[in-house]
Amino acid sequence: MKKLFLGIFTILLLTSCNKEKPDESSKAIIPVKTVKVVNEYIMPVIETSGKVQSENEMKLSFKTGGLIKTIYVQEGDAVKAGQVLAELDLSEISAQVNQARRGLEKAKRDYSRAENLYGDSVATLEQLQNAETALSVAQSNLEIAEFNLKYSKITAPSSGVILKKLAEINELVSNGFPIFLFGNTNGNFVIKAGVTDKDIVRISVNDKAEIKLDAYPNIVFSGVVKKTGQFADPYSGTYEIEISINSKGYKLISGFVAEIKIFSSQKQKAGRIPVESLKDANKNKGFIFKVKDSDGGVEKLEVEICGIRNDAIYICSGIKENEEIITEGAAYLNTDSKVKVIN
Repeated sequence: MKKLFLGIFTILLLTSCNKEKPDESSKAIIPVKTVKVVNEYIMPVIETSGKVQSENEMKLSFKTGGLIKTIYVQEGDAVKAGQVLAELDLSEISAQVNQARRGLEKAKRDYSRAENLYGDSVATLEQLQNAETALSVAQSNLEIAEFNLKYSKITAPSSGVILKKLAEINELVSNGFPIFLFGNTNGNFVIKAGVTDKDIVRISVNDKAEIKLDAYPNIVFSGVVKKTGQFADPYSGTYEIEISINSKGYKLISGFVAEIKIFSSQKQKAGRIPVESLKDANKNKGFIFKVKDSDGGVEKLEVEICGIRNDAIYICSGIKENEEIITEGAAYLNTDSKVKVIN
């Protein structure tokens, strides 16, 4: 019985091995239409995002270091030009001013005495000049101390808003340490955004922009590129650009998130193809098919997309002008497909 079963299995195995391979010519031939690639010059559109901020934002700090005695404002407060925002404890600084004043008084007495002695031929010219130098140094020390006393309080440089408070009362701060982030309400608003190295070379000053804000989802604001970055941010690797925005009378607040389209003035040569030619697009990459040979074989090409206009797609790279690209029927193709052009 076992021998019979083994014999049947051997016959089946030999029969299966002797079956003919399927005829490749029996594959379905897909009818397609093609079109020639046409080169055109287009204005690239660069899309990015950024944040609205006051055009004249600045960090306010004390000229000298010390202990913060008083802070008069909070975040979000509107302030007027010249308004006192914060003060240091003046105990040490006032003492320095008094010390400088006493030093100046002594230098004046010493100089007067040296001048009289020199007139009586008792003091030398060198002694008189030394007294004169000491008087000048004492005068400069008093000016420095009074200057530090004057800038031991922070005043608003203009009318504006306290955007951020960066320190608290009784904190010991060094000179130049930012205490407030201040926004000037008398100026305009701008948007700062980061773009890649590929995009920064396509953006120029005065390029037009369209802006959408989450705060006003149905409003399209217009803008103009004012500045383009000349070095990359060491953390993000992007280049900062600054765009002025026309508020159209709407209230803008620093921190609004903006979606931006920048219309580059630098024209770019690109191949125009129909939308239906594109397959498996992802971001700015996609694939198209072209007829490879007279037997109906096809080739799949990866292309870089520059933009979309109406029913056409513009390709930066991956195809050549006058190349025959498959349009109708491209959605049904793969690299093993056979096609017949029916233009």
